[in-house]
Order: sequence, then C-alpha cells, then structure tokens
Amino acid sequence: MPSEIARGHTHTSGLLFVSEASIESDGIDLFVIYNGVRIAKRGQPNSPQAGTWVSLEPGFRVFDEGYPLKLVIERDGKIIKTVW
Repeated sequence: MPSEIARGHTHTSGLLFVSEASIESDGIDLFVIYNGVRIAKRGQPNSPQAGTWVSLEPGFRVFDEGYPLKLVIERDGKIIKTVW
C-alpha cells in the first residue's frame, strides 16, 4: 500500500514538487512533518536512537547538520529540503 506521501502528489523524473516542512510536538514526542505527513520522530533520551531522527516513512532520512544547526530531509538519497 502506498504511503500518504506517494498518494495525491505528483512527481516527475524522481523530483517531488512539495516543500512544506515543520517540526511539531504532540506533548510527548517530536516529529518532522513534511507536506502534512509525519516522516520522522526524534529518538527518546537514553535510547539507542537518542539525538537522532528515526524515519517513519520509507525512503526518507532526516538528520541535523552544521552550525548553526539545520535540519536536512532526504528522499531516496537526494536532499529535498533544508530547514533552519
């Protein structure tokens, strides 16, 4: 079954033509939202994933980079969004 990202959004030649990204909290967990879909969740403190973003959608990778810190979103190995 296709993910919410794949449904209803057009793409050509492997390029995805959407660019809205944000970080949101549900009061417990922190999520990266891309085009209205939760694509990554922040690892819990004292867990092996602490301080990293855990992918929730296939093909996506989210990570922190540089100084000042920025959030990088990759899809299928290609950077599609950088958020400061």
